[in-house]
Amino acid sequence: METTLKDDSLSQQAMELAQMLAAGGSPKPVEKLELAPFVNVLKTAIGITGLKYSDSMLRRFVSALLAKPFVVLTGLSGSGKTKLAEAFVRWICEKDPKRWRIVPIGADWTDSQKLLGFPNALDDKRYILPDTQVLQMLIDADKDPDNPYFLILDEMNLSVVERYFADFLSTMESSSAQFNLYDGDRRFAD
Repeated sequence: METTLKDDSLSQQAMELAQMLAAGGSPKPVEKLELAPFVNVLKTAIGITGLKYSDSMLRRFVSALLAKPFVVLTGLSGSGKTKLAEAFVRWICEKDPKRWRIVPIGADWTDSQKLLGFPNALDDKRYILPDTQVLQMLIDADKDPDNPYFLILDEMNLSVVERYFADFLSTMESSSAQFNLYDGDRRFAD
């Protein structure tokens, strides 16, 4: 699905939508936002990859992202949930693929170590970074607030979400919550 979009109108619409997403959503209520231009260019951009989604599905997807920066797609296995999210982020992040990750969730995930890493038990000055590169993407996103970053968790239902994603959920739901990391001596927030 490696496709680049050359059409300037598609890229312009992607940049406009990306700016709204980076700003935390639409500057006006989503129900008052004219989504048709975004849906039309998104449909064209996704159509280039060979995928087909209804206008209604794309409108709901874009509306959900603009309303809240956390979207859960549900549906039957193989119905195209991950492909929709991947096609969308490829369109939005076309020029910077480091701004998104697809992470397959394992059935054995019981904590956030696969997403955030963990302190080395043998050397308390070292931190073991996760292979998923999620932690690095979060650090990059914090340093780059003008651009949206996307984490696509594939097959979230294979493990209990509250076990591996509790830190994320708490931080997203609370305006004052901070994400705690480890610096080798103590846990810190930043």
